[in-house]
Amino acid sequence: MQSQLSEAEQAFADQVEQFIAQNWLNIAEPSRRMRAWLNAGDTEPLRKQWYRSVVEAGWSVPHWPQQYGGCDWSPQQLHIWLSACLKHQTPAVLTFATAHVGPLLIEYGDTAQLALLPDIATFEENWCLGWAEQASVPDDFGVMTRMSRTARHISIRGTKTRVIEGMRAQWMMCITRAEDNQSPEHQSSIILLPLQQHGIARSPKAALSSGQPMAEIVMTDALAPPWGELKIPLSELRKRLSGMTASDLSISVDGAALMQQAQGLTNRLHSEPNIELGLLRDCDELAIEILALLGMEQRSLTDSKLPPTMVRLRAQALWGKLSELQIAAFGYYALPFVDSALADNEGPVDNTRPMGEMDMTMVMRRMLSPTIATELGLDLRDSLAQEALGLPAQDQ
Repeated sequence: MQSQLSEAEQAFADQVEQFIAQNWLNIAEPSRRMRAWLNAGDTEPLRKQWYRSVVEAGWSVPHWPQQYGGCDWSPQQLHIWLSACLKHQTPAVLTFATAHVGPLLIEYGDTAQLALLPDIATFEENWCLGWAEQASVPDDFGVMTRMSRTARHISIRGTKTRVIEGMRAQWMMCITRAEDNQSPEHQSSIILLPLQQHGIARSPKAALSSGQPMAEIVMTDALAPPWGELKIPLSELRKRLSGMTASDLSISVDGAALMQQAQGLTNRLHSEPNIELGLLRDCDELAIEILALLGMEQRSLTDSKLPPTMVRLRAQALWGKLSELQIAAFGYYALPFVDSALADNEGPVDNTRPMGEMDMTMVMRRMLSPTIATELGLDLRDSLAQEALGLPAQDQ
């Protein structure tokens, strides 16, 4: 990857590495940083410290227009920044709010809705997506949550399930339908709903296999402001969240993290006295495949004919290979038992191995991403097939 950078881009990459070292790698030991990356409750001050540093540097939403706090970065610079954050396992800089809600508000929002952007850009407010419902398919006709409108507010009744980060979010992008079945406006609407109110009850549910906690949210005459409806077709929202567009900036940044994990595994195996040569050969083959992935990522920055979904699927396959090699090297119990706490089921097999040096949790999270598509009931392969066949997003 480094050889593909211009002199100016390499200087920027060095600046990014220095920033992450100073504001993340050097502020806590690896095991604590790992727990922070996994959103452990007792590491919230550490995550907030990282976010303050990012905000102070002006790098919190570099993909937004400059007038809303973005940076005048090239696609390559943005790729360098996001790849480095994933490689060093910083707290996520691309959240649902910064990656999806903010850009949608910028493109479709009115003046009142645009006023929500500053708190998103400073990571002050978390957002979640309220789409899935119990025993209903995730499409326009399966939405049972109802909304009614008065001059003073929008009232919402219904239940959302499998809401990722639903327990911590202050706002929800909630998919609803009009109350009156006979109304010509009886169609799905996207409502910006504040969650900290008496009309809402939240209960935690089992975490996804990727580690993100989920919630069930029950709305009993929950109130949204009168300006709370975001005027965007549901089909367009689905398309943006399903991995079929380049709007998911995290979809093509796995290569650097994969290479670091693979190199760490190879170095560890070289230090073992009785390691099988076949494992080393397999690691070398994986490294070659990761180099090809890095090339795909670079191509995706400029070639619109390469679907981002294809890059993500290739990355998921390589994360799977890395997982298999780690299990082969350290045993099955190196694989974490992924629950709400994301704790290893029996701890590291090799207790001489520093915590976080070889991270199976990171492997599993990236293999099973993106999580938004999980909430939508979508699969990346379906999205890629839809795109290849030229079918509209609402047919998913």
